Order: sequence, then structure tokens, then C-alpha cells
Amino acid sequence: MKTIIFFLVCGLIPVILYQSCSQNQKQPESAADILKSARDTVSISGTDITLNTYLWRDFMPISPPEGKPLRATISLQPVNSENLPAGIDATKIYIINDSEIWSVELKPFGELAEEAPLKKLERMAENGPKWGPGINVTVVVEIVDEQGKSYLLRAGEQPIHKTV
Repeated sequence: MKTIIFFLVCGLIPVILYQSCSQNQKQPESAADILKSARDTVSISGTDITLNTYLWRDFMPISPPEGKPLRATISLQPVNSENLPAGIDATKIYIINDSEIWSVELKPFGELAEEAPLKKLERMAENGPKWGPGINVTVVVEIVDEQGKSYLLRAGEQPIHKTV
């Protein structure tokens, strides 16, 4: 019996000390916090770029009663130039709902050919989670430039709409 108590005490003391010490240390940021810290304007090749979004769930009569999954369209637009820099692309989207993150590769709209110089770049994402509608989320898009460098661009407080 004394042996069991000795092992319990010896085993609990390091755990208690570790927890009391770790409470004083700064906890690492979550992935959602890191993504939410992305900027709302990025500068690529001297052109400032912003992100516009439209997010929705389809509740039309032909949809299932609980609605279809989340869809998103994004548009990159130049701020201080007429055109976007050559060779950029929006490759991935992250949609953050509190601490939950949905991410997926972006794809072009339909079969439209994009010719340089681009005045805007549009992409879409489908089959997301069944969040909302009627809530706001943070959208972050990964952009890759002509040299392969990645940038994160954020649009905060984006509403999820409902189509009926």
C-alpha cells in the first residue's frame, strides 16, 4: 500500500509542476488565429490587391431540406493599378468560422479563358460545410505570384447568404 502511495505521489508531483509552469507560458496561436492575422491588402509587384467574396448556401425547392453545402466565389482586384500583376493566381481558400476552418483548392469559373492583362481574377470553391446561413465568417485566400511566392489575403466578417 505504501508503495502505491509513493508511486502516486511521485507521479503526480511532476504533472502538477508541469501544469503550473505551462500556465505561465504563452500558448501557441491556433491556425485560425494565424489565418485571421493575414492582411486585407497585399502588395505584389507594386500592385495593391484586395479580396471580394460572395458565400452562399442553396435552399431552393429542389435542394435538400437542410440546404446544399457552402459555396464561395472570390475576386482579386487591383487597388492602385488598372491590372493585376502578370502570373498571379489564387490557389486555395480558407473559411474560418470561430475556431473551425474549411480549406480547399480554388478552381476557375467555368470555361472562361483568362487573358493577360487581368483586371480581376475570379475563382470558386464548392462542397463546403453546412455553416449558416446568416452568420459571418473570415475568408483567407492564398495567392501565388509569378516567382512562386505565397501571400495570404483576408476578408473579415463575410456573410453567408441563403438562396431560396
